This record gives sequence, structure tokens and C-alpha cells, in this order.
Amino acid sequence: MADGNHHPTESAIQEGTRNLLENCVCLEPDQTLLIVLEDGRLGYFDDAVGQYVADQAETMGAQVHRLIAPRIEGPERAPELIKNALMVADHTIFLTRIGDQMRFYPLPGAGSKTMCYALDTRILGSGACLMPYDLMAGILAEIQSDIDQIRSWRITCPNGTDIAGTSNPDVYANNAGLDFTLKMFPLGPFRPLTGADASGKIVTRFLPASATHLYEPLGVILDEPVTVNIENGRIVDFQGRAEIAERVRAHYEHVGQTLGIDPFVVHSWHAGINPKIFYPDQPLDSLERWNGVIHSHPRYAHFHTCGDYGPGEIALPIFDPSVTFDNEEYWVDGALAVFEQERFLKLAARHGCSSEMFAMSEEIGF
Repeated sequence: MADGNHHPTESAIQEGTRNLLENCVCLEPDQTLLIVLEDGRLGYFDDAVGQYVADQAETMGAQVHRLIAPRIEGPERAPELIKNALMVADHTIFLTRIGDQMRFYPLPGAGSKTMCYALDTRILGSGACLMPYDLMAGILAEIQSDIDQIRSWRITCPNGTDIAGTSNPDVYANNAGLDFTLKMFPLGPFRPLTGADASGKIVTRFLPASATHLYEPLGVILDEPVTVNIENGRIVDFQGRAEIAERVRAHYEHVGQTLGIDPFVVHSWHAGINPKIFYPDQPLDSLERWNGVIHSHPRYAHFHTCGDYGPGEIALPIFDPSVTFDNEEYWVDGALAVFEQERFLKLAARHGCSSEMFAMSEEIGF
């Protein structure tokens, strides 16, 4: 395991890599594994992660192929070389932001596809990646099964957020636009719920990009919170200090004009469920990088806004959310209250884990 300074042992890094390949990807000997990489000089992914994955896959008897992906403007601009490679690979692992950009976008090929959020070996060897993938999949399936049936939701937070909406189980089950098109490692948030009739307010200081298209700036950090007022799935105004509110409005309008979309749509939302997620660096150094990891943590919920598609272009984060589904508490001040239920404790026990595995990492940057 990683120590307090985030220096995982070699065996922990190897264990995290095996968890990815054996339990998430389900790689078998003689199968082909395509690793789509990003140039480490861009400062997002550490090249060492790709090397660990390739070495372990080859040890398992797989045929490993690697491609270096460029930065692209959006998912519809994915290079033909990558699309063609997806068509023939048994499995693909994205260690590049292209995978994140395409998480709601149709992907060619019948093989498995996984977006890996272990940006460096500190994360790859941490509890987030060592927690048995099958256990996290079981936890997510339990929570998702409940959410599939709900008809109402509400989110509040200590900063003043208070927003609510409804869900139609039949519509939710058949809305392909809310489905992820690849696996996530480590697991992550539940399938987004629609924000089409969401009404209330979200109070936040951060407006990170949703990792869909490139635009400048890729996120805004405010000196003080802004209140985003929402009525029936649309942002209607921003409240706060005048220059702060105007800066936020201008950012939304700029992104909308840049991409030719309706900037004030509230498309959907979801929250993280993985209590071991953490971010080892300073979040203000790269809001994009931080948001790409932390979206899976229970202390973090976010709305997809700016664009009538998932995940939109601007995320609205909510810290330490309290979430009710049909008036039943699921998150309380950023902690998953349902983890105290017997069904989750039994699930952990079946995977050889104690209730301690539900203890949260607090290292998410804020």
C-alpha cells in the first residue's frame, strides 16, 4: 500500500496492475491488448503506468500493441488509426484523455474498452486500484439497482446547494445517452440521472471542463463561491459578487459560442462511490487533471451542463453532498450512508474484505 507520502511499494503497483488486467479487463493469454497512450511530456499521464501495464500483460501471455494518441478537439475527431485498431483488438486500455473524451461516445469494435484513471504509479499502487474490481462492481451494481427504480432525488451541501428533480424508471432504463461506452478503472460514479427538470441552486467555486471538447480556458477557479440558479433543467442566472457572477456567465457564453451549443442546458448528474479515490498533487495546479480523478469519490457529485448531451462541456461540482433518493438518505455530508447496510458488509466479506474497506480517503484536495 502507499504510505502517507504516496510512495507505494513495487508489490502494490504490481497488484494494482493485475487488478486492472485480470479483474477489470479480463485479459486472457494469447489475446491482443491495445494500449492507447498519451505522450508523458504533456504532463497528464506518467509513462511508467503504460510500461507496467504492458509488461504485466506480456507476462500474462498477451500480445501487446501500443499507439500514441494526439490531443484531439473532441470525440468525433478521433483518428482513424485508433478507430481501426479498436476494431481488431480483443481489449483496449486508454491511458490518454481521448478515452475520457469518448466515455459517452459510440466506440467501434467488439472488444472490451477501459478508461484507466491511474494517472501515475502513486494512484496505480493505491487503495483505489487495489480494491478488488469485482467488489467495486458489485457495490456499484447494488447502488445502481436502487437508482434504476427511483422517482425523485434531492442534493444539498454545506455550501448551500439545494437542488431536486425526478426520474422516470422506464425512461432512465432506455436512455442510451446516459450510458458509459467503456469500463472505468478504478470504478467510479453511477450512471448519470437526467437533469431535465432539475430546479434549485448549486453553490460552487469551480467550473472544470467535462473532458469532452477542447476550449480555452479548460476550467475556471473562482475566488469565492457563485450560486447557479436552475429552473426546469436550465441555468437561469448566477448570483454572487457582481464581477464573479459576470465572469461565470461570460465563461458559459464563451464556451457555447465556441462550440455552437446552448450553454445553459443542465443535462444530467451523478456522484462518486469509490471511497479510496485520492489525488496526490495540488488540485489548483491542474483543475483538468484533478477533476479527471476525483469525480469517482463519494465527497464529489457533479452536474453536466453546457450542451444537451452527456457529459456536456462544463461540470458543476458539489462537495460533501447529501443525497436522497425517494426521501431515503444515500449520501450524508459526502459519506455513503448505505455502506452501513448489511448487504454491503456481506458483499465485502464475500470478497475477503472487512468494513474497513469503506473508510474514505480524505485526500481529494479540498
